[in-house]
Amino acid sequence: MTFYDLTEEYMQVLRMAEDPEVDETALRDTLEGLSGEIEDKVDGYCGVIAQLSSDAKGLDAQIARMAEMKASLERNIRRMKQTLQSNMELIGKPKVKTPLFSVWIQKNVPSLKLDVEDPKQLPAEYLIPQDPKINTQKIKDELKAGEKLPFARLEQSASLRIR
Repeated sequence: MTFYDLTEEYMQVLRMAEDPEVDETALRDTLEGLSGEIEDKVDGYCGVIAQLSSDAKGLDAQIARMAEMKASLERNIRRMKQTLQSNMELIGKPKVKTPLFSVWIQKNVPSLKLDVEDPKQLPAEYLIPQDPKINTQKIKDELKAGEKLPFARLEQSASLRIR
């Protein structure tokens, strides 16, 4: 029997409990049997949830490990390219052609380097106007402190917890 079927049966038993003509002993026996089935289903669901959570954590660990490996490979690539370029520049050979590869040093597109650190030091024509951003933390803090704000409210939700 599915969890949904059990839920529907449980609702029927609750409706039976509201009916004064139903035998109290039969109602109690039905409710006890149904409770055992629901508890078994809850145990099953929780077991699967625990396993899936464990699998997800394992994947997180693998993702972190693979990200470290990727970063290490990219550092090695960068270092090897820098070494190759430095040596080619040192010997004055900007192009090398082998049976497998063609390697050359090429000028990159110019990149912008600002000589000021504070954007306010730049003329306004070089700044992009920004829309105001909502300070959600300040709003939340003030609502928690008991302030009444006509444009916001705190909402409390509920979620399932499993131990």
